[in-house]
Amino acid sequence: MEGKHATSIALRLAHALHIYHRLDAEIITEQEALQRTEEKGWTSGNIVFIGSPRSYFAMQTVERGPTPISLAGGVVRVGDKAFKAREQGTPALSSST
Repeated sequence: MEGKHATSIALRLAHALHIYHRLDAEIITEQEALQRTEEKGWTSGNIVFIGSPRSYFAMQTVERGPTPISLAGGVVRVGDKAFKAREQGTPALSSST
């Protein structure tokens, strides 16, 4: 998910993290996330990544560790709840450690 809509979502999320939790967050694209993963170039800090359920980076992240989130056929599932609508999103936290 690239473009103005994804950027708008990422900016609003980063803003909310800053205002309500006093957390700074870097907004990155899928290409940046994949490059950092390949180069093992992740630094400590908060990252906001907005992607579709078909995003390669999102799928890698979900498959890497224990999580109730699954991605299949362009549908995000949290436990037994499916999020299929185009306008729905699912926030997820992941640790690089």
